[in-house]
Amino acid sequence: MSAPSTPPPQDPVSERDYRFRETGIPSDSPSIVDSVHRYVALKIEVAKLQGAEELTILQHLASKAPQDADSQFVVALLESFNHDGPNGRHLCLVLEPMGPSISSVLNASAEKIDLRNLQDIKYPRLSKQQTKAILRNVLRGLRFLHSNGVVHGDLQSGNMLFAIRDLSSIGVEQLRQDQTRSEIDVLERADGKVDKWAPKYLVVEEPLKDYVLPEPNQIVKIADMGGAFLENDPPQSVVTPAALRAPESILGCPLSCSIDIWSLGCLIFEFLTNLPLFQLPLGNRDESLDDDHLIQLTDIIQPLPGSLLVKWPRATRYYGPDGERLSAQPWDFDGGEWSGGEDDEGYDEFDDLEEDELPMERPGPPKPYDPLEKLFRDNKDEDIDEEEEKVIVSLLRSILQHDPLKRPSAADLLEHPWIKD
Repeated sequence: MSAPSTPPPQDPVSERDYRFRETGIPSDSPSIVDSVHRYVALKIEVAKLQGAEELTILQHLASKAPQDADSQFVVALLESFNHDGPNGRHLCLVLEPMGPSISSVLNASAEKIDLRNLQDIKYPRLSKQQTKAILRNVLRGLRFLHSNGVVHGDLQSGNMLFAIRDLSSIGVEQLRQDQTRSEIDVLERADGKVDKWAPKYLVVEEPLKDYVLPEPNQIVKIADMGGAFLENDPPQSVVTPAALRAPESILGCPLSCSIDIWSLGCLIFEFLTNLPLFQLPLGNRDESLDDDHLIQLTDIIQPLPGSLLVKWPRATRYYGPDGERLSAQPWDFDGGEWSGGEDDEGYDEFDDLEEDELPMERPGPPKPYDPLEKLFRDNKDEDIDEEEEKVIVSLLRSILQHDPLKRPSAADLLEHPWIKD
């Protein structure tokens, strides 16, 4: 939740707008405004999206929450209502207010970068104990979701929020966002036309970081059910960030709660090394991105089993019949379509070149990516010794298994000695 913001003085604010900013909900919702004076967070869905599935899941979870202590680790739905605007009807979700995300805390140093001194940038890093505490909270949140048949589908550090202390005793003026310290972005249409329905500016959010619960009482909760789904009714695809996708998500296989566990495994590596496990190029086509990801999975984790390899129609571009790596790279194919059928057998990209245009030497196979063990050893925090390194890598390998049925559950991971310690 951003603190209530003050608009530029030239922009008049109606009483309704003021109450909207103060309470987080419009003044024509008396069931909340008039009887429960408290701060809340408001998520307004895009009109055309409606967000009915997200609301259904949040209501389902709310009905289960009173009986399950793990529910405190998932951001709670308080109320919902519809708001009619110039672009249609918007579903509005009233949620408990939260502090900044783990992602925003870790990336704080990158918000204003001096390009002349890139080598001096120091990114915040989670300590080993902070990582364990966060994992215990997130795993309890996942245990609550999964035990009630819900897959989050978008587990990432941006959807892990720090809980804040009770704001009921904090006055509006104290919470109001200070315009003099706020960054304001003026909005202009690309075509230069004036849109009477669009705002003239946006005030960059100011998270409630000053109200985050202090250690050791810090709590992290899972937020944003916009990509969630019921395990017994999975979608065709998910919104998981590309680098956190499980193999079954990339290859269009059946989806289950195990995709959240895979994402968490990638995040454990990231929290302890300050580097993403799979570093994917930006701007590539979907096929190239998927292929690059699958090559990294093969090198860093282990070769794909036959049951998954048959789901990857372009595998023969990169691997020979005995699994040997060929010279092709995913971006070699960005310029055109590739059918993947038998007509391509024997095709050589140099067939149409004259003899004097042929390269002197065909390129060999690219250097493979380092395996998980080396990546972790080279980038781990210095307070992780060799023995603990082995324990953590073993934990990661138990999570990052290509077969989703072999991955541990959230409940299993909560019993892991390294996480419990």
